[in-house]
Amino acid sequence: MNIEIKKYLDDNGWKYKEVVNNQYCVETCPICEDNRNKFYINSINGCWDCKLCGASGNFYQLKAQLGELNEISATNNIFSNKKEISFDVLTEYINNLKNNKEAYNYLKSRGFSDESITNFKLGCDGNYIVIPHIENGKFWNAKFRNFREKGFKRISGQPSLLFNYDNIDKTKKAIVIVESETDCIAATQMGIKNVVALTTGASAFPPEWIPYVAPFKDIYICLNSDLPGQKGAKSLIEKLGVARCKNVILPIKDVNEYLLHKEEYEPFYKYVLKKAEKGKLGNISSISDYIENLDSWFDSEGSLSGMRLPYTKLNAHLNGFKEEDLIILSGQSGIGKTSWVLNTINEFLKNGQKCLCYFLEGKIMFYILRMMCIESGKKIDDLRSDPEEWENIKRQFASYQLYFYSGAQADINTKKIIELSDASVKIHNINSWLTLIMLFRIQATLFHNLKI
Repeated sequence: MNIEIKKYLDDNGWKYKEVVNNQYCVETCPICEDNRNKFYINSINGCWDCKLCGASGNFYQLKAQLGELNEISATNNIFSNKKEISFDVLTEYINNLKNNKEAYNYLKSRGFSDESITNFKLGCDGNYIVIPHIENGKFWNAKFRNFREKGFKRISGQPSLLFNYDNIDKTKKAIVIVESETDCIAATQMGIKNVVALTTGASAFPPEWIPYVAPFKDIYICLNSDLPGQKGAKSLIEKLGVARCKNVILPIKDVNEYLLHKEEYEPFYKYVLKKAEKGKLGNISSISDYIENLDSWFDSEGSLSGMRLPYTKLNAHLNGFKEEDLIILSGQSGIGKTSWVLNTINEFLKNGQKCLCYFLEGKIMFYILRMMCIESGKKIDDLRSDPEEWENIKRQFASYQLYFYSGAQADINTKKIIELSDASVKIHNINSWLTLIMLFRIQATLFHNLKI
């Protein structure tokens, strides 16, 4: 019997009983919340399934679905030096907007009223509309949206917040999740008050956000109607629970576009209630599902090309690392495999990619310092020679979406790597094609066990 599994059930206060075939029968499924004793978990290997909602997986995947996975750590946990931004900065952005007719007219062209502009404290900085991210009455970050040409940016090193959380009514039973800040503003203007927005893209819902939406009985997922948006919706439903999530597919690209064409459709809140469909879990699809999305897949970023490599000739030959690729780098000791990998990781991170790494020799801090050396061009001993530059590079790396296996090296094996990686995809929103697993000097038997 696996003591860890029994302890986990006891610590969480789950009602269960031992049944045949080394199974625990749990009274309430933690995924669909049905309490008819249809959730089973193997007391030895941790594999589980619900006979009602069809959800299944291993022990690590269960912890991931419930927002728990302690063996994977991130750089922003190592450098926890974030500070709120002065409201004087935001006031300056707001005043800039009052004096920038072009920026103001852009917001009006997006359908936003003066009341919305004021309530959401929208501002301007040069060519960028500034949408502040505020939580607990403090200014933490902002989305900068170029109103002259397509482009976005955020404040480096600052935390990612669930937009508009300060303004929702926590006593209500339902909440709506939309894809962007502008969608949230549009939804609010169309009468939906309990609405929050993702600030890190359709595919991302950091585990620290889960407690924010956990109290709500009904969660309406209203992301963009395109393929990336619907993939993100599916990921959200799997993470937040199929029993309480409802997916809303818009008749137009996004919520902001709905605002611009609202005369052509029924009131937005009515559309959300009428079109919301219960989330579905499952891995069986027909060819018609793929044909229907073939054109959008063809046109989407990363379908025929992958993550750009920092090596011109190799990048041209491979067309980047793609979702279906498994890259094995081998060679004699001392020829530069580790340096090559660290340069590659650093390039991916600077391009906004997410990486998951297993550094199985040496300390994680040492590898972070080596990547800092790559970025700064300095030797390790010189990294702190300039205190201001040192603080800047720490903030830069703290903002990266880089995750590490931080458990005991003696505990790692092929099975655990597969399970942890699969679970990390769910809890840390690391899309499979952006999951980069770096295994240093592992015996060839590992790859033999992976059947490659």
